[in-house]
Amino acid sequence: MDKAEETAVKARFVGDPADDFSGPSSIQMFGKDFVKGEFTQIDDPAVIRKVRGHSHFEIEGEGEVQKKNVAKDELPALGLEALKDVARAEEVDFEDDTTAPKLIKAIRAKRRADAKDAE
Repeated sequence: MDKAEETAVKARFVGDPADDFSGPSSIQMFGKDFVKGEFTQIDDPAVIRKVRGHSHFEIEGEGEVQKKNVAKDELPALGLEALKDVARAEEVDFEDDTTAPKLIKAIRAKRRADAKDAE
């Protein structure tokens, strides 16, 4: 049977392969409940396509999702004021009332842009 013609598969939520498979112990996506590490039957072809294309899921019989080696940085461990200091030092613009997640995103975007410019 062609993958495009599949009417049912079993899939499981494995977590984020770029972050050592971190993630919640259960998740609701695509109208289905998934318990991390347990296979769930999926009968809807649209949901099968979505799950098949999602890095946090694996389909039974198609091999395990491999851990992705992603360069980590120190930013998540820093507090907001320390992040602001890093942003100032790296000439990243930010609003005074910014949040840590927004600042981390801005710093990483600036670092990627700087690295691309250096190529």
